Amino acid sequence: MRRVRWTAGFDHTGGNMSSARKRAALGKANAEAERLRQKLALAETMVNVWKSAAEYAARIADERYAALAELVALKAMKDEMSHMLLREEGGMGLDYDRRNPLAWERARELVGSNAEVSGAGTASAGLPGWQANGKTE
Repeated sequence: MRRVRWTAGFDHTGGNMSSARKRAALGKANAEAERLRQKLALAETMVNVWKSAAEYAARIADERYAALAELVALKAMKDEMSHMLLREEGGMGLDYDRRNPLAWERARELVGSNAEVSGAGTASAGLPGWQANGKTE
């Protein structure tokens, strides 16, 4: 913390002020400088808080994106395979049957159990969706 000090022989105020008035003015300036340092420290703290919140939100968004990307990949897999190919040689049907319930469970975990999809991403928009009861539209 840097404080302004009065030194003899140099007029810090630029005029004819008494020593007491000069000391009072310096004290006031030092108090204002300290107030501004505290305000800066608070602002820096708030920057760190908001940065942490943004990083947390980004991590949550990444997890949700990964879960939803898995569901999209599974839907594409199912669309590309005919019903007969699901159960034939190659194991795609077994892989689909194994991954699909896990993907839905993870998505429900991340999005929330009371979530209900409406509009884009639902049957009303021509796309698959889901509701809180776990049944797809």
